[in-house]
Amino acid sequence: MPRIERFFSNTKISDWTSGSFGAGAGPGAKALGGTVYTTPLYTVHYFTGSSGFAVIEGGGLEEVEVFVCGGGGSGGGAVGVPTISNNSHGGGGGGAAIPKSAVPVTEGTVYAVSIGAGAGATPLGGAAGSDTDFADGTPIHVNAKGGGGGGVKSPSGIPAGWVGLATGVGNPGAAGGGGGGGPNFPYYSAGAGGAGVAPSTEPSLTVYSGGQGTTPVWCGGGGGGAGANGGTGSSWPGPGLGGSGGAGVYSPIAGAKGGGGGGASGPAGPSGGAGTYGGGNGARAPVPGTAGGNGTANSGGGGGGGHSAGWPASAASGTGGAGGSGTVYIWYPT
Repeated sequence: MPRIERFFSNTKISDWTSGSFGAGAGPGAKALGGTVYTTPLYTVHYFTGSSGFAVIEGGGLEEVEVFVCGGGGSGGGAVGVPTISNNSHGGGGGGAAIPKSAVPVTEGTVYAVSIGAGAGATPLGGAAGSDTDFADGTPIHVNAKGGGGGGVKSPSGIPAGWVGLATGVGNPGAAGGGGGGGPNFPYYSAGAGGAGVAPSTEPSLTVYSGGQGTTPVWCGGGGGGAGANGGTGSSWPGPGLGGSGGAGVYSPIAGAKGGGGGGASGPAGPSGGAGTYGGGNGARAPVPGTAGGNGTANSGGGGGGGHSAGWPASAASGTGGAGGSGTVYIWYPT
């Protein structure tokens, strides 16, 4: 039996050069690919890495349900930038989480599955997560965008190696994932959350934005989630909490995916803003600076915002948390 990872989407049986399509599958199997398990009602294929979903010829499978989640964006970070002091950066946006019902499939065909990576932890700025795709052609293509990176403001120029915007505004984010929350910098206006972006394959999908940072308690906004906007950091006089990450999307089969990362809290905050649905928590603001929490792997959760500590200005700074990787679930009646 050849490895299905070797084949592109819409590969036909006649294109295979060795083995028998479906060889090695159990009695009554209808499809191959990913980690396969059963519930009382469904057979589920769970993908955490890029490969393929192969519909066995003669198995009788004609349509499936799918849930596709993009990679989460990283929380904002600013390491070694002394002019950024007591700045609580925004949380990363969650990856889009897209459920689709009654998706038609053809026997004897392999459909490509491409899993988007979460953005790596960012020392300077905020990075977007990567897209996740199920199939890549007509009539089937489900594209889940990666979440946007958390917002960071650099008031005295952009250091080398900076990723994304440096205006304090959260970076544009996923369809349904939203941009990272805007941070705050002392004596500067608070950054706004980045806007969500709809993919061409899902033009009617509702998108969500990151939360706004606040001043003068120095709180970053939460990253937008696949199902809700990110929270705004608490205003004066406190308690100085970063905004919570926006909620993701829940599926009875796939669980909760695509939550935003929490924004970092100001110096008086008791804890960082909470990440949701796999999003990482924002950093709290003790000296030295602290890193945001990472999004959970294969959740599409955004990373938590980091905190650049020190007053007066200090280079002691935390990175933004990494975003969680995406995933694909495919299921059908057992």
